[in-house]
Amino acid sequence: MEQITLLRQEVNNLVASDDKQSTLEIVDAIEAQFQLTSPSKVVISTLINTLPNLGSIASIGSFLISLIDS
Repeated sequence: MEQITLLRQEVNNLVASDDKQSTLEIVDAIEAQFQLTSPSKVVISTLINTLPNLGSIASIGSFLISLIDS
C-alpha cells in the first residue's frame, strides 16, 4: 500500500534514531491491520494516534483512517 510506504519514509526522515525502531514497529502493526479482511478502525486509529506528530505523518495517518470508512 502506497500510503504505508509514504508513512515509513516520513518516519525514517523525521523521527529521531532513538525512537525510529519502535515507531516503525507501529507502522508494521498498522500495515498488518490493513492486510486483514476486516481491519479494525479502533486499532488502526489507536496505533496512528501513538505516532509522532511530525511533518506529514499526521496527515498520512488521517488518510489511512479515512480509507476504513470507505
